[in-house]
Amino acid sequence: MRSKNLLDVYQTNEPQNILHKRIKFCMELHKDAVKSLVYPPKEDKRDFGDLDEEKSTKEEDILASLLEDLGMDGDDF
Repeated sequence: MRSKNLLDVYQTNEPQNILHKRIKFCMELHKDAVKSLVYPPKEDKRDFGDLDEEKSTKEEDILASLLEDLGMDGDDF
């Protein structure tokens, strides 16, 4: 029985070619994903400034009601 001589695979270009093939696949996948993204039309620009104010007001109301339920006022802190 004879075995093959062990070759140092890193002296060949095979690992480099395999890595290049993997990187090329990942880059193509990324490129296709970016192409398939859907953006809203440019004329659909909405102003959401009022929503932030409403959210903070609601949070303050919730906090005040919780403190009231616990029997605390806001001055305890």
